[in-house]
Amino acid sequence: MRLLWMRRTVKEAVDWGRVHHQLLPNVLNVEKTVDTRLVRELRQRGHRVSELSHWPNDVMILARGRDDRIYVTHDYRRQTNTDLDGE
Repeated sequence: MRLLWMRRTVKEAVDWGRVHHQLLPNVLNVEKTVDTRLVRELRQRGHRVSELSHWPNDVMILARGRDDRIYVTHDYRRQTNTDLDGE
């Protein structure tokens, strides 16, 4: 969403704090890096929010830019290296 709708770079999209709702259980999981004002507002609207310090998975993005170049990045949260790290 951040890449396609909000016109962020692939790095900005991946680095942004994550939010996830699986419906059951009825809990909204947010990363500790998510803006505290947003978390407070979600709670005021009745959401049960759980702040997670460790996210159980990671993300990689590959996207074609408006200039037709391919942009790639990986999740900085990942504990191991990938080929995208240049190693």
